[in-house]
Amino acid sequence: MWQKKIQLALTFSDEDRKDVIHHDDDPMLVSVIFMGRCVHRVLVDQGSSADVMFWDAFTGLGVPQDQLRPFDGVLIGFAGDPVEVKGYADIRTNFSDGEAAKTIVVRYIVVKAPSSYNILLSRPSLNRLEAVVSTTHLKMKFLTNDGRVATLRVDQAIAWKCYENSLKLQRPMYALSLLRSKVNSALDFDPRIERDDKRPQPVGALEEIDLGDSKKVKIGSDLNLKTWAKLTEVLQKNKASFAWCASDMVGINPEVIAHRLNIDPRTKPRVQRRRKMETEKFMAIREETNKFLSVRHIREIQYPEWLANVVMVKKSNSKWRMCVDFSDLNNACPKDSYLWSTSTWW
Repeated sequence: MWQKKIQLALTFSDEDRKDVIHHDDDPMLVSVIFMGRCVHRVLVDQGSSADVMFWDAFTGLGVPQDQLRPFDGVLIGFAGDPVEVKGYADIRTNFSDGEAAKTIVVRYIVVKAPSSYNILLSRPSLNRLEAVVSTTHLKMKFLTNDGRVATLRVDQAIAWKCYENSLKLQRPMYALSLLRSKVNSALDFDPRIERDDKRPQPVGALEEIDLGDSKKVKIGSDLNLKTWAKLTEVLQKNKASFAWCASDMVGINPEVIAHRLNIDPRTKPRVQRRRKMETEKFMAIREETNKFLSVRHIREIQYPEWLANVVMVKKSNSKWRMCVDFSDLNNACPKDSYLWSTSTWW
């Protein structure tokens, strides 16, 4: 008699979250087995269409090089540069959680490039494995051939370490690319570094016009009379649409945009020792602080868990820019691929 095959549903629940430290973007890092050896630091990359094995892992695991086949395609990295491909190899790969397992053949493209990972596992292999990935629960589940559910778990400590190492490898390459393209490096964003103003500048001479109510703007003085009149008329009619000062920005709803720091829960809050400021700097700090307090962009809190000093920077027009020393807070946040300076200015 024909009997219908019943498949188990692959689901995730709060029970799968109990052993996970709260996170926002931890990488999916698992372990696999092939050629009788356990391979760690395997990154599950659902955005990739190619399974990649790095050359150091290929040689370190002792895979016979006669298994490599010529690869005619071109592999492009995130920076848009071609990556050196040594070939491809079809290798039987075992996925196991210690109790249940499943083996599939994965076609790895072997590349010679620096990486803190051994393997990048892509969508084609996940589809052949019929796996379901939950980045929230940091787990990957799939059905084995005997109908059981296998669950691969992420070791967050190893994931954090690999992610930080990968950024150390990427940053010098990115900086070199910037130098070749003659673009300012990330250090140029530090307001404490003296540099020429390289922002885009208007073409031609400017003329200041009065829109009324002490609202003044500058437009090109070489415009023809018809264009100049129409532009002035539009600016006068819509002057209420511009934020002329900080007080014009009152009442921005946090639902429109909000920023939340992804702080490592293992890090203890740090309060910086108060730095003394000279009179000129102190008065500039008071002026800036009162300005933001008056429009409710900031508010006073008592006994904060984190406390950072301000840093005053002299601008080219002899005025002061008030920055905040977020170096301690930056060290407590998981690193990402975006380069920032150690201070933020208002």
